[in-house]
Amino acid sequence: VGGAWARPRTGSPGWHASCVLAALLGALGCLFTVKEFGDPDFSEWLSPGPGQPLLGDSGRMLMLEAGDGGVQSLLLGARAWLVEGTLLGLGSVGVLLAWGTSKEAQLMSAVLMPLEGFYYLINTIYFPIVNMPFACIPMLILGGGLVYLPMWRFSTFLRPKSGVQKSYFKYLCSLGALSLGVGLMMLVRSTKYRAEIDEFVAVRDHFLGNGMAWSKGRAYPDGFKVKRGKKKA
Repeated sequence: VGGAWARPRTGSPGWHASCVLAALLGALGCLFTVKEFGDPDFSEWLSPGPGQPLLGDSGRMLMLEAGDGGVQSLLLGARAWLVEGTLLGLGSVGVLLAWGTSKEAQLMSAVLMPLEGFYYLINTIYFPIVNMPFACIPMLILGGGLVYLPMWRFSTFLRPKSGVQKSYFKYLCSLGALSLGVGLMMLVRSTKYRAEIDEFVAVRDHFLGNGMAWSKGRAYPDGFKVKRGKKKA
């Protein structure tokens, strides 16, 4: 590592501005790291009650989507909460390390931060599948920012030799190709799980329409009725 690049250019106004931008782009990921591993208990403990898009009863909505049997898990073919929580957690570590001044901290930040960025970019394929195309714009902003920013910081502040820089760009290209593959896989698998997706969309729309109320212990949001006509909540 020592001879691969010059001494990092940390401490400049541009460097501090990039650290602040990284924190702003990564704030949502830090919150969702805890939510993926801790909901619904975490959201209910931190801010109980209905009417909250991120906390409170919304923790149960997240687990319906990303839990072991949720639509995200079905489309991924894996436990979505574990995959997403891990990617967001590693990305959050990268955001925190962006403030470090050592070569090692800057390198790890450049390696880890894009993991969160590509996770958001995958969601630009996922959200239209579940009838939320409007969510693609913030995902593009967050994802694009968390991929481009560490790439820019890597070249500007770490000043690596050309061979190291090429290796880093190959790493980013590999992540991009893998993310595209995952997104396309979800798109293909969506035809197999169309019924489950439609049911999830119906539950989510009801949840948003009832004031985001989902009482603890109920299988569905308050007032939701399954198609069989049996009242479940």
